[in-house]
Amino acid sequence: MRSTAHRFRAVTHALLGLSLLLLGAIPQAVSHAALDTRPAARLDVYTVFDTSGRLSGRPYGRAFDNARAAASTYIRALPPTARVGVVNFGQFPTVIRDLSTNRDGTIAAIAAMKTEGDTPPLLDGVSLAADQFDLGTATKRQVLLVTDGKDQGSSTNIDELTLVLRQRNIRVDVLQIDTPEANPVIVDALSKGTSGSAVSTVDFKGLRLLALRTAEWSRPPAPAVAIAPTLKDRLLSSKLSLYGGLGAIFAAVMAVMMQVTAPKAKKIRLTSETSSEVKKSVTPVSGIAEKLSIVADRALEKQGKTRGLNIALERAGLNIRPGEFMVICLGVTMVAGAIGWLAFGGIIGAAGLGSFIGIFGMRFFIKRKAKRRSTAFGDQLSDTLQLLASSLRAGQGLMQAIDSVAKEGDPPACDEFRRVVVEARLGRDLIDSLKAMSDRIQCEDFDWVIPAIEINREVGGDLAEVLDTVASTIRDRADIRRQVKTLSAEGRLSAYVLLGLPIAIAAMVRASNPSYIAELQHGAGLVLAIAGILMMVIGGFWLFSLCKIEF
Repeated sequence: MRSTAHRFRAVTHALLGLSLLLLGAIPQAVSHAALDTRPAARLDVYTVFDTSGRLSGRPYGRAFDNARAAASTYIRALPPTARVGVVNFGQFPTVIRDLSTNRDGTIAAIAAMKTEGDTPPLLDGVSLAADQFDLGTATKRQVLLVTDGKDQGSSTNIDELTLVLRQRNIRVDVLQIDTPEANPVIVDALSKGTSGSAVSTVDFKGLRLLALRTAEWSRPPAPAVAIAPTLKDRLLSSKLSLYGGLGAIFAAVMAVMMQVTAPKAKKIRLTSETSSEVKKSVTPVSGIAEKLSIVADRALEKQGKTRGLNIALERAGLNIRPGEFMVICLGVTMVAGAIGWLAFGGIIGAAGLGSFIGIFGMRFFIKRKAKRRSTAFGDQLSDTLQLLASSLRAGQGLMQAIDSVAKEGDPPACDEFRRVVVEARLGRDLIDSLKAMSDRIQCEDFDWVIPAIEINREVGGDLAEVLDTVASTIRDRADIRRQVKTLSAEGRLSAYVLLGLPIAIAAMVRASNPSYIAELQHGAGLVLAIAGILMMVIGGFWLFSLCKIEF
């Protein structure tokens, strides 16, 4: 058996170790990229736009506008020294702007493009752009092709064009317009054949990654320096980091679960051997955690929040100090922040997820645990009163009957009645101890028991019969409560389905047809999306209010 101090040290060990493990597993390339000061080589980019007349009006007009917006975003993300030109192909391929570092002029030229013609010569447009590059300089050359992949009327062969692009070291990246006439064959041949990439025009995350990849591609290769790998580099190698990290996370989670679910110690040995064992078990991490808990206790005491947090912990059945709970919250925040860094990247994702889990998540955890404890106590109350009444009929006094419940009952009832017995032995009035217990447990049915005992102590009578009557009433109320919960199950299930169905459909449509759901991200679609979310929230509160019956 382990005491609360042992359990607290084990939890803080696991949380701090897990957070350090996750932070250590963050790819070192992130920090290296932030410190990369290599000068960028000259980068020339030609944007080749499909401006055929079939993209005008409904239903493709919005897709064409999204393509122009995506290309503009990509151009603004390029290095400042990059030169950008524009070629379009509607009826014929045309150079509408030569290479220039003037971003505003290039974006204005793209915004001014009009759709015309019916036969998009895609391959001829790419070939025209490839002929505009200066091949005599050491320059990175790239074509950004904005199209749905449909080609018609081109005199250029796809295999010959791909070979020419590779010979001239021209890479082709594709911003693919989502239309029913999309041709992924040509898109894949041009992008994969030149070591480029293809992303959708509504995939803003992929668009940003594509621009960053272009900026990194334009940098000259770093000079090779023969440096022996350190122990940390070997530990963070791909397979070792993956399997070792997963194993360590699994071990940490299992350690936390074993410590939390371990049975509480019923006896504490106050011997020198026990104190020496505790001293030996103190490690640097547990020592830091203990000091942090002391600092947290003092801070909470100054702010006057110790009493409120202590009451919340007692209601939840957590046998730890407020300062220790704050240290555990800090550990949870660190773990969530490390996961947020790995999942979303950057300090914003880490701080957002860490603060949300550390503050709101732990508060929800305490309230949820207190509610479950109160519900479990209420379910045991009728049997507990029956045990009290049987003990009274057997000739025991009220305190002896309560002591019997404390010894023979099940948690949480036995824990609460054991505290009442201890307080009564220390001199506190029994009724005051029972009222304090009622405040901790927050059980409405138990509020009926205290007046019955108090009246019986003043006027006398058969307390066992009174407790039997109260137990019968509580049992009938519990039956009615379960019946109401059963009858309202359909309404609660309908609320879950109606609230979860729009989210599930939106996620499915976003995965299958991004351009369709993109209409809800700007303009009137964004207003309608916000209005729909507000109506869902109001409808959810209304449905749950109808299903929540108080009696």
